[in-house]
Amino acid sequence: MAGPLDDRGVVLDFDEVSDVVSREVLSRFDHRDLNQVLDNPTAELIAHRIWDLLEAAGLRISSLRLWETPDTSVELTAARDGRS
Repeated sequence: MAGPLDDRGVVLDFDEVSDVVSREVLSRFDHRDLNQVLDNPTAELIAHRIWDLLEAAGLRISSLRLWETPDTSVELTAARDGRS
């Protein structure tokens, strides 16, 4: 998350982030056949879709990491990927 601190001293409370992630990401992807969700469900494309969903929900994302296996992941960052 990126942004100014609020009066509680946080950018956004983890419970609020968890609610958005549950509603916008987990409800769409968790325990689903990803071939039914995306035409080409690569880790990279899934990460980009998650980024877009979280931004559309009002979260200011600065980075996102999606683990494909315990040893492999994809990471998106605002600076490197041209995301806002």
